[in-house]
Amino acid sequence: MGNEYVARQGDTWDLISYRSYGSEYHITELVLANYQYINTVVFDGGEVLIIPELAIEKSSLLPPWRLS
Repeated sequence: MGNEYVARQGDTWDLISYRSYGSEYHITELVLANYQYINTVVFDGGEVLIIPELAIEKSSLLPPWRLS
């Protein structure tokens, strides 16, 4: 489960991603969790979006004992 975000007028997917995660690179996760808005490019404001929790990435640069 994730949090909710109420879109502001003029919000875009990348801006919502940045505000929610600190990075604009999680648009795919946002769209998949809010598929009813897939055709929305610029939000009118007031739409309630689900902000899913991100899976924790395990870096292959860490030694094996640090991956768990």
